Amino acid sequence: MSARRSEQARQAIISAAFELCAERGFAATTIEAIATRAAVGKTTIYRWWPSKAAILTW
Repeated sequence: MSARRSEQARQAIISAAFELCAERGFAATTIEAIATRAAVGKTTIYRWWPSKAAILTW
């Protein structure tokens, strides 16, 4: 993954996590839902963050 694509993915993940939490609440937000909304694989998320809480405290 190029540096530019990597940064785009990171930003998409962060945005997706915040959007989903606003819509559904923290408890109902899943890594799978974040990955789907951000159009990335779950492994891409776990490459940078160990949990959804870690994404939201970024």
